[in-house]
Amino acid sequence: MYLKVHLPYDGCRKIAIHFNKMYADKNISVSKSYVYRIFIAYGYEILQQRKEMRNKQPYKKDKNQLWHMDLTTIDKRQIFGVIDSGTRALLKLKHLQSKSTINLIRTLLDAIELYGKPKTIRSDNEKVFTSKLMKLALWLLGIKRETTQIESPWQNGKIERLFGTMKQSFTELVFPTVQSLNEGLREFRFFYNHVRLHQHLDYNTPANAWDNKPMSTSKTARAIVYYEGLCGNVAGFYYRE
Repeated sequence: MYLKVHLPYDGCRKIAIHFNKMYADKNISVSKSYVYRIFIAYGYEILQQRKEMRNKQPYKKDKNQLWHMDLTTIDKRQIFGVIDSGTRALLKLKHLQSKSTINLIRTLLDAIELYGKPKTIRSDNEKVFTSKLMKLALWLLGIKRETTQIESPWQNGKIERLFGTMKQSFTELVFPTVQSLNEGLREFRFFYNHVRLHQHLDYNTPANAWDNKPMSTSKTARAIVYYEGLCGNVAGFYYRE
């Protein structure tokens, strides 16, 4: 049940694989048919726990306490993202020609130059994040390194959910060139930071949370602009102050 609550989009086979890998040291394993029977028997409880987890208000932290970083793909192209844990600000969303450690370090340095240095950076256990070069770079920068447990993507859940939102926003879009992909990434990042209201920020935007500003209203805005991006896949009102 715990795995299905945290990995709602994974089917019986994947949940069984996750379970068997996590409990291999205890010689415990389950089949996909057993997982299916559990889903049927406890479907309501799983939905309720999932709802409670989504609605839980996390402890609000200051910016630059913890950054989450991860890689994903769009049209088989590598995308690198960095999100601030406390404010949910999407600090970097960039296409990389290759996912080499040196490319990630360069992009991190760009983010640090613009937004300051975080105390801690969290990633999964992909080799580019755990390489000796990455460890050395973070040590020289004075940044604490955290890695999630193996096969535990929910421990880096903020950026995993971000990537899920991004891919949903990119549905049915085609990016024939790197330039068009970069433009799409810029449009999504603006929408995510400045337009989209975030439930766990009390429906403020990440940009306002980063600047420690209250929710924008007609009293504080110079103009209220309707924003539409990604061929209409994302839209909302931008309160220009």
